[in-house]
Amino acid sequence: MTFKQVKPLAELALVLWALAAGPVRENERSAWVGRSTRSLGTAMTALAALHPWTAHEPKTEWLMLFPIFERTTGCRFADQAALHSALAASGNSLNIAFARDMAGLEDCRPAVHRELSMLMSNWQQGLGQSTLYRLTHLVFFATHFGRRSGYWPAEQQRFLADVLAPCAEARLARGDYDIAVELLVAMAWTGLARTPAFSSGTLSLAELALVQGSIPTDRSVPREGGAFEHRYHATLMTLLALAEAASFSGD
Repeated sequence: MTFKQVKPLAELALVLWALAAGPVRENERSAWVGRSTRSLGTAMTALAALHPWTAHEPKTEWLMLFPIFERTTGCRFADQAALHSALAASGNSLNIAFARDMAGLEDCRPAVHRELSMLMSNWQQGLGQSTLYRLTHLVFFATHFGRRSGYWPAEQQRFLADVLAPCAEARLARGDYDIAVELLVAMAWTGLARTPAFSSGTLSLAELALVQGSIPTDRSVPREGGAFEHRYHATLMTLLALAEAASFSGD
């Protein structure tokens, strides 16, 4: 399998991990989360045998997968001493910092806070799609996909409170559903789920899911169908947003 083929499984693993510790843990959906996680662990055990991470000079993208799958599924796929050594020697990118965090080697939050400070200082330079994805991923990494506090410095918490809601509303209005739902999930994981913007945004996505059966990346995706790659990620993230919304509605 290629990294492109495995990436959706990694994203599914992180979503299931977030759901397992979040609003679904006490209701009937928790059984589905448990079954799905066990199935994923079995699949990744087989994949690890086909693509051993210990191959010479493993690419960063492949190296990151193993801490993610090990943490989220509870399975072990690699020799821990060798994996930790490889992670330690892989530089200081934010992605690697997160991988080391998932492996229990360091806390990535200081690196996230530094990155967010840089993003804040350049915020007026534009709100392109890549900037918004960068912002949401900072929230996801710092909070371990909603499983812990981001411990944001006060000015960063104010910044997040000021920008996440209007950006989510603007992207929903444009039909940019994938980044819109990431912004909504980031709102929930920074303590902004009890806001009108979060409530109206998740309601819009729920209505869209009822009509189409899933959530497209954006409004240009054909209403009837569309390729898997144009629907799976936005749909997974919408599961998280709706689970967070349900936790406040008594569902």
